[in-house]
Amino acid sequence: MEDPFHFIWGNHQQHDVEVNIIYQPVKEGYEVKVKWKRKGQTLDSMSFVDGDLQKIKEKILLETERVILQ
Repeated sequence: MEDPFHFIWGNHQQHDVEVNIIYQPVKEGYEVKVKWKRKGQTLDSMSFVDGDLQKIKEKILLETERVILQ
C-alpha cells in the first residue's frame, strides 16, 4: 500500500520547492521516500526506514529546511 503526499512550499511560484513523500508500511516501521523539486528539477532525494512517526516527520522537516537553504 502506498499513500503519496505532495506539498508545495510557498505560493506555487517558480522559486517554490515541491516536496513529494511516499511512505509504505514495512516490518521495521515505514519505508519513506522523499524528493524535493524546484521548477521541475530534482534538488535532492532520500530514502530511509523508521518506525517512529514523530522522528520521520522531524527528519523530513529538517531535510526540507536544509534543501530550501541550499
